[in-house]
Amino acid sequence: MLRQLGTTDVGNGGGTGDEKTSVGGSLSNPGPRSSPKSMGGGSSGCLSGINRVVLILAVTIGSTCGVIFYSLYLISPLGTVGVGSPMVRGQVMGGAGAIARMGGAMELNPLSESSSGKLFKMKRKREYKGSRVFSGGKALGEGEGVLGLLGKKCSMWAVVTTIFPPTQTIRDLGNLTDWCVVVAGDKKTPKVYDVGEGLLGHVVYLSPSRQEQMPYLVKEHLEWNHFGRKNLGFVYAIHHGAQVIYDVDDDNVLINPQQGPISHYLLTETQQHAQPQTQSEVQVSWASNDHHLLNPYPFFHPTANHTQTPTTNMWPRGFPLDFIKDSNTIHTRRPNSNPNPIPKPTPKPKSSPNPWAPGRIGMVQSLANHDPDVDAVYRLTRALPVEFSEKNTLLALPPGKFAPTNAQAALYGIDSFWGLMLPVSVHGRVTDIWRSYLTERLMWDIGLVIAFAPPFVNQFRNPHSYLADFESELPLYLQASALTAFLLEWKSSESTLPGRVEDLMITMFEYGILGARDVKLTQAFLRDLLRIGYVFPKVDSDKLFSGGKALEAGVVDGRRDGDSVDSVSDSTVLRKAPSVSR
Repeated sequence: MLRQLGTTDVGNGGGTGDEKTSVGGSLSNPGPRSSPKSMGGGSSGCLSGINRVVLILAVTIGSTCGVIFYSLYLISPLGTVGVGSPMVRGQVMGGAGAIARMGGAMELNPLSESSSGKLFKMKRKREYKGSRVFSGGKALGEGEGVLGLLGKKCSMWAVVTTIFPPTQTIRDLGNLTDWCVVVAGDKKTPKVYDVGEGLLGHVVYLSPSRQEQMPYLVKEHLEWNHFGRKNLGFVYAIHHGAQVIYDVDDDNVLINPQQGPISHYLLTETQQHAQPQTQSEVQVSWASNDHHLLNPYPFFHPTANHTQTPTTNMWPRGFPLDFIKDSNTIHTRRPNSNPNPIPKPTPKPKSSPNPWAPGRIGMVQSLANHDPDVDAVYRLTRALPVEFSEKNTLLALPPGKFAPTNAQAALYGIDSFWGLMLPVSVHGRVTDIWRSYLTERLMWDIGLVIAFAPPFVNQFRNPHSYLADFESELPLYLQASALTAFLLEWKSSESTLPGRVEDLMITMFEYGILGARDVKLTQAFLRDLLRIGYVFPKVDSDKLFSGGKALEAGVVDGRRDGDSVDSVSDSTVLRKAPSVSR
């Protein structure tokens, strides 16, 4: 027989608990249901109103559930059976206890893939048969510094790509005395990009026709109407004297337009020793959570809707969904300490290559107030706007810890310019996240780390469809956890940084994370850097990251009578993190 599940059938928190048809309507003793508290509350239910015919796979988004999950509906002699596959650890489908009492494999198997789907796993799917330009140190001496300048030089550049007319962000950056701006246009960008006469010396607009005439190799591997056009802007800025690059979107407005991006976070080793007074102003807290992932947002005290009430369980776009409820991914201040107890790392002797222990900061990600960088799951289910109240501290990640960074408001020092390239075989809402994870892993081998800064921008987001964002972000939801675990164990035999970058990109192609175009683009990007005179940091065998073992998200067993979601501890299903050393 066919039945339609009501609002109480699948853990939606809307039932009274006395229905007798929680699974197909023929079980006299339905299993325990998840409480409104555990599933996000609400009375309408996430799955009500869906007509099921024989076999339906539904992706459901609901503010009443506060979670995205897949649900598989099968016709059985008992009626329509709903079996949930939670994508977020700790969420359990109601009625699972009754399903368990049906016996068979489901009663014995803690994760039945026949009814819950298969997790993405990092497996080698294909072989790269193309050339390896930088393997064994090849190509490093070819054509260094052969390209002449195309415009004025600046030591600090902001890089933007856009399809919109000049925004306040562009004008504010153009008004900064020490900064220049390069805007990589696209086919949809207005043909006349008018920033005003007063900014002409500081804002360089690369029109589509001008881009086609540029001497950079990367242009042959870029598509139009793609976020990857920014790669031309990066090469242009590096070519024209950049010591610091501000990777920014044109809807991220500077909070203090007179101050601009806080570039002193990225002082070089020489500058750090020469300017101790600036060192003392930079407070750095080194993440010490017991996990290979770090969710940076809670550290900066987010509050929603202009209230003083903390926003709990907030995460950045690209953070693995199966760990968003894991408290071990959060770095918190120790109790019983003063309100701002952030110790400054002890500088090493001047002879050391890394004045900041345990690594020199090579990239700083600014958080954004108002509409911060969160994924579509968060936007569809949680409150905005959000403000971050922490103002004075950088949160730095030592080697062995990953956190996603974006291309919306990030500062890169010269030693990390090689990591700016954005892949083009994935969607624009995926490319900067994949870039961040790959770059972080490679940074560890040259003594660099990343850090998060309190907001120096407000994001007033350009028009987006949240549901379209969700569709484009699917690789992040399904693959980020496996990718970060893989990168933690990844090693390369290449002795140079370009060789290691190329090696990792080829590996990403072979494992299906990126396409072949990104291998070619990487090779062109690295060659362009050599041709404009960029000097790559050296790989020191004494600094190489020795690898680690990632924690795994557990499987919640909600089939036991009397158990609720809240009774399952976040930590009970995790193996203890192994020690990670450099």
